[in-house]
Amino acid sequence: MNQRQYEITRIPSNLKALSNFTNWICVGQLIEEAMLVGLIEYHIKVNQVQIIQSQILGSNQQNQAMQKINTLLNNSKNKPNRFKSFIEEVKIQDPYGQWFKDVIKSYFRYNFKTCPSDQFKFLSDTFKVQFIVIEQPNSNSQQLYGIETYGGINKIILYKYQEKYYLILTQIEKKCHLCKNKINLIDLKCQHQMCYNCIQKQFEQSKSVQYIKCNLLGCTEYIYKSFYLNLQKEYQQNLCIQCHQIVPINHQTCQSCKEQNEKQLQETYIEQKQSNAEQVEQQQNQTQQNQIDQEQDKKQDITQSSIQNKNNNVQMEIEYDTQNAIQKCAHCKKGFEQNQVIQTPCQHYYCKECALKQCEFRNQFICLQCGYYIQVDYVKLALVMLQMQRKLINESLLFQNQCFHYICASCLEDLASKQTYLRCPNLKCGKGIIINDADLYLDRILTLKIQQTEQESQVNQIESKKEQNQQIGQQQHQQSNIQAQMVQNDKNESSQKKIQNQNNLERSLIQLDEPQNCTFCGSSFTEFNTRQFLSQCQDSRHFIGVCCLIFPLDCPQCQFKSLKIEKGILLTTSKQL
Repeated sequence: MNQRQYEITRIPSNLKALSNFTNWICVGQLIEEAMLVGLIEYHIKVNQVQIIQSQILGSNQQNQAMQKINTLLNNSKNKPNRFKSFIEEVKIQDPYGQWFKDVIKSYFRYNFKTCPSDQFKFLSDTFKVQFIVIEQPNSNSQQLYGIETYGGINKIILYKYQEKYYLILTQIEKKCHLCKNKINLIDLKCQHQMCYNCIQKQFEQSKSVQYIKCNLLGCTEYIYKSFYLNLQKEYQQNLCIQCHQIVPINHQTCQSCKEQNEKQLQETYIEQKQSNAEQVEQQQNQTQQNQIDQEQDKKQDITQSSIQNKNNNVQMEIEYDTQNAIQKCAHCKKGFEQNQVIQTPCQHYYCKECALKQCEFRNQFICLQCGYYIQVDYVKLALVMLQMQRKLINESLLFQNQCFHYICASCLEDLASKQTYLRCPNLKCGKGIIINDADLYLDRILTLKIQQTEQESQVNQIESKKEQNQQIGQQQHQQSNIQAQMVQNDKNESSQKKIQNQNNLERSLIQLDEPQNCTFCGSSFTEFNTRQFLSQCQDSRHFIGVCCLIFPLDCPQCQFKSLKIEKGILLTTSKQL
């Protein structure tokens, strides 16, 4: 997983040691840099940034890196998500984290701390925090520095994964830090919470009390009596009708009673809905039975000649029905025909869109029905084979080189005809292609083409047999009843409509599956301008060709809004060089 520095993403599901957390941020390869980012995130979370600014960033006023980080912290003061906005500015102004390295190294040098264990102990003692360091793959072993206080709020968790350190982002649960209650919470100016009952008790102890302190993690924020009097007006003995607790004005019930009432309403609504659904099902079953009875009466009136014509076409109808058997997707629960879904090794079905979404950012995904791990390469091959059943010759069955780039069959044949030593056509790569693997791949495509031609010949034979049977039936039974002819014409029209709808669906899917132009520069895909595999692109609508590989990024369309801006940047950089 190649994650960029200072990027906040979701934690992978395969890391079981971090299953209780959701997000993390990549902070680089140095443990000192991870320490500083963790301290900044913690003090922003508890609204005590002034401690970092005074003790670390104010230790050396001549250091430019300290001044720049201090200005970024001041600029993000009044923003809703302060840490996220601070990191976004750091990514723009210092994407490689050189400021953090200079600040923490000078701070440790000033305090004569060189060993990592001494550095952890020094920071945990001075800032009263607890560092937890977890290294992968030994995720069970943890290194603890410092003492846990205030119910574990002061924890800073660092996780080493693929030679990089990640800071686990945690949130403080909203509750009163005195009574641990979650009802009637009041947000203070320091972004901490206290309940109305605790504030009322402290002010009513004596009439001389004019202010109280927050005291959470040593917070010195004052709560004045004027603020309490305004709150008292809002909470003037307005009691809940059911539980008789204090609630705000214009509220008749508390939150817990509201939730109970809503649950009861939902249960009654579900029961009514189920009863209505049962009644509707009974009515539908009755109508279906009536229709079946009518159809049986009509079939009995048909003559023996129409019955013989049906017997001749029974086998073909059975084959057509088996091909169009409806299967449900395990992810979206929608019904699809047999030729529109793929079957996994665990005998479950997925539609094309859901399978591509599961394969977009992972090397393997878990089956939602049974929990079986499925490789992405298997799913891609299954999707390609599904398209092969619908098309005569499919060039999207790609050859994967040892450099993990994909090449279509036509481009591989052109390379073999023009080059003696085969190499990857990607301009950045150029690695060699193993001839034996290429020969096996081309032989496999030939066998698939032969199978397709055989299937087409079988279909043509079946269609010719159909026509012969129809002609024989028309010659033998020209004197049949008018009712039998009307029934047969209706069935023929319905089958033609099904075939037309299926063809339209196949054409639309083919157009969606095979983009014709590069979505970044607009140039068309050719034998030399091939579509490239994007490993870090987060938008399924981007299709980049060889024409846009001059950019130093993996997917230029995700980074730049237009091609004109990027070309101007490239021209300026080339002139400077």
